[in-house]
Amino acid sequence: MLEGRTWPLVLEYSITSTINFSRLRSTEREINYTFTLLFSVAICVIGNSFLYGYNIGVVNNPAGVIRVFYVETIMIRKQLLPENWFEIKDQYLEMMENMKMQNLTVISDTSNATAPANASGFNIREIIDKIKYVSENDDKVELLWSVTVAIFVLFGMIGAFASGKFADYFGR
Repeated sequence: MLEGRTWPLVLEYSITSTINFSRLRSTEREINYTFTLLFSVAICVIGNSFLYGYNIGVVNNPAGVIRVFYVETIMIRKQLLPENWFEIKDQYLEMMENMKMQNLTVISDTSNATAPANASGFNIREIIDKIKYVSENDDKVELLWSVTVAIFVLFGMIGAFASGKFADYFGR
């Protein structure tokens, strides 16, 4: 039928052809939503909100430990603490735990009797208390923690979008 004609004529033919819109309008119908559909959508929306809130709570639970780690790392990098600080701190905390396990009388957790100065001459308990104070009150640590929580949410979103493709590629 269109043999021997050039491409622009084919394009012109398709553009000038008419479509019967009245027939398309007659096929429209009223959509009725069922109770089951609405209930399923509501459960999905509410359920995902709870799941998201729970996972944010999981991130916020170790906030104090992570903030203290930030402060200790910054202080080590600025050479305000010795490079083996984590080992010194772990030994001290293990010693304190052993004393409690053996039911020894601990006079005071901040006294020199239970918190002896190490070979460098500083009181470990005082430093731990100062680090804890800084971790709770410093704006830079607050910013680091805020970025950590935001990155968790960002990469959670990326993981949610990519997980289907990974499952299809690697298998389920």
